Amino acid sequence: MSSDAAPVDITSHDTYVKGVPHEVFTRLRRTDPVAWTEEADGGRGFWSLTKYDDVLYASRHTELFSSRLGIRMEDMDAEETEARRTMMEMDSPEHTRLRRIVARPFTRAPWPTTRARCENSRAKCSPTSTAKTSSISSRTSLENSHEDARTTPRSAQRGPRLARESR
Repeated sequence: MSSDAAPVDITSHDTYVKGVPHEVFTRLRRTDPVAWTEEADGGRGFWSLTKYDDVLYASRHTELFSSRLGIRMEDMDAEETEARRTMMEMDSPEHTRLRRIVARPFTRAPWPTTRARCENSRAKCSPTSTAKTSSISSRTSLENSHEDARTTPRSAQRGPRLARESR
């Protein structure tokens, strides 16, 4: 870090009480984008990568950079690391295989099917319900979905019972 700014312990929870210290990370990106970070509590320390391109490079070169030994601030032995392991602590190809399994529900792909269901069920809905589902089904995000649920008539929310799609 530059000498004109007081050092900030980015490992301390207290540093984040008032929110993310964006100015600290901006300074790190400008003056020391790949920095060794000591831990005040005597932990083993870690590398801080603060620029997008550096993070991208590290994520694509798992032969040099790995998450498999853990990503948590606290030091853990091998047994604890394995017990608390998540997808974030996996490298390719294991991470990629699991990501493919869980990613599908979070993609935009299900939306065309949802739109088709709305179109097919309109004949059984009131004019108010039809107008509301038309507005909702034309979107590409779920922003304001809590408001939609509150204002959409129950008959439109339930709709007709549809057979479960084959996968």
